[in-house]
Amino acid sequence: MDFNYCLWFINSEDHTWNTYRKGFYPHLTIKSKLEYPDALELYERWKTIEPIQVRLNEEVVYSNENGFHALYFQVILVDNIEPCWWKEIKNPHMSFRYQYNKDFSKYEIEHLKTIVKEKIGTLTDVKLVNCRGPYENWHFLDL
Repeated sequence: MDFNYCLWFINSEDHTWNTYRKGFYPHLTIKSKLEYPDALELYERWKTIEPIQVRLNEEVVYSNENGFHALYFQVILVDNIEPCWWKEIKNPHMSFRYQYNKDFSKYEIEHLKTIVKEKIGTLTDVKLVNCRGPYENWHFLDL
């Protein structure tokens, strides 16, 4: 599955969620499957948005879309005050694990739920991400 260019909202480098990284930063996807000019334009609009605090729901969600398997937590806003752009986010969640053509085991799902102890995080940085090819090769664009 190719996500082309994406806009992600991530937390600060020192947040504990980043210690659970497996090939990518935990993130909330703002928009995916963008062509580069559209992604760049969107990044310019979003790069200065104010940080937000989110809380992870208790349960890990497992999705499989055409062999692209993901583990994530749904998120809610801590202060319950929706920024004007919040409704533009489809299915707001923090992604923690991906893999291809292989189901996550019950152990992997439970393990993620167990190790992610800190449930609140502040998303501080909008990143433009090249998400072409395998997720292990995805990378932030230096802008």
